[in-house]
Amino acid sequence: MREWHNSWQVVAMAAEAGFILSEICPFDCAKYHSYRSTGYRSQDKTFHVEGALNHIFTRSLPFTSVQAVAVQETLGKHRVCFQIPEELSEYINRGFLGRHSHHPVNLINERLLKELSSLVPVQRIERELPLLFHSSKGLPDWLCDLSNIYWIRPSEVGLTGSEEASAEELNSSVQPETQPVTSGEAVSNSTGTEEAVKKGYGLRSSLMVHAHEVLQQKGFRVETFYTISGPVFRKIPVSRDNLPAFHETLLICGFDPERRPDYIRVLQRSLEKVIPPRLDSSERLLTFQKLSDAPVLHGISVKQKGERQVGWIAVIPPGRFHPGLHVCAVTLNLDLLAMLVFGVQDWRMLWSSDPRFLDQFCQTELRPLQSFSLHPPLYQHDVSFWVDPLSFDELGFHSLVRQATAGAVIDVRLVDSFQYPHMPQASRCYRLSYQACDRALSSRKAQELQLRLREQIQQRLQVTLR
Repeated sequence: MREWHNSWQVVAMAAEAGFILSEICPFDCAKYHSYRSTGYRSQDKTFHVEGALNHIFTRSLPFTSVQAVAVQETLGKHRVCFQIPEELSEYINRGFLGRHSHHPVNLINERLLKELSSLVPVQRIERELPLLFHSSKGLPDWLCDLSNIYWIRPSEVGLTGSEEASAEELNSSVQPETQPVTSGEAVSNSTGTEEAVKKGYGLRSSLMVHAHEVLQQKGFRVETFYTISGPVFRKIPVSRDNLPAFHETLLICGFDPERRPDYIRVLQRSLEKVIPPRLDSSERLLTFQKLSDAPVLHGISVKQKGERQVGWIAVIPPGRFHPGLHVCAVTLNLDLLAMLVFGVQDWRMLWSSDPRFLDQFCQTELRPLQSFSLHPPLYQHDVSFWVDPLSFDELGFHSLVRQATAGAVIDVRLVDSFQYPHMPQASRCYRLSYQACDRALSSRKAQELQLRLREQIQQRLQVTLR
């Protein structure tokens, strides 16, 4: 195989002009009677035409900088105004789960609920639920890692009426420091529950934050699965397998402690009708692995090109969520399910604004995705800097990478780390892999994004670049 600098580099060269490789097909010169192979610089030795291929390029959407998005939410009696962290701005208000949406995550959700409703009663909750939650409501340790939550500092908090909240009314529900948040700024994470409670508001990392509200609503019926769906957010490292934002479905049901319905079997039957089986294997597609006993918690994994956890199912005893009922709660990652069903290789494609993506799912039949960006080029750049190892926020660094590069970085790896004896600072070197799934990413553009990132690292993280 030729080295990169001696290769054709046709996709990379096309990216410089804003084009992506969308199709490769055989070229039959016999169909074109006027075609002549003249050879390199019209020399006598002509080019070979046997097995020739046509490379078809199309114009891609341009890269756009992330924009700050201001949001207003109502939590109980309070109106909370805040800014979405900039790296999450493209995942807000997309409407993929709308009633008439034919986005893959909605197709999966609708099919799953249809199969489930044929086995047990299912009741949808249609109203919009806030993206925010307040830590005073309490978060079970088994629900999520508190360090993965985007803690938000509101720019304004008031009562839902015209009258503003007094200091006494807000003292129990908002942290004292409520100045406006700069673009992308969020409260730094902490590892302790006590510290997390002091932070106040956070973006929901699971729809389970709405479990109490669902179980306490009027007309709640026993042994009926209530379901809500929507986006959730997690502050996690940049990786090919990590989704900082995805769509989740919550199924929650209360039942009498004397009864033990086999909800695992019900869920398994519904999922098996949604996810196509592997034709080359008789291996069991779905696995339920027990993760804990208090509560009884099972991870739901799908074996397709490896094993991926797509959700969990928990049986929670009376007292924690409902005073007299056992509660069965199920969460499912709709984005991962859509990737498995439709053969999507890059999770970022599910958020693509290119109409060529969404147009493929207008049909009622579930078909695999046909990629319209083939062999996207990959560029790697390193960045190294000195940090205080005791105060350096690594997840904050990963969030800044997403924001500064507009999501063009698909993977970040720590390749070197060292600290001289008797020196307070440590050196870290990260390797960033730039690759776009639906847009033309040129070498020049990747370098431009890398320079922007270096500037913001120094400004925002207060580190010393090497």
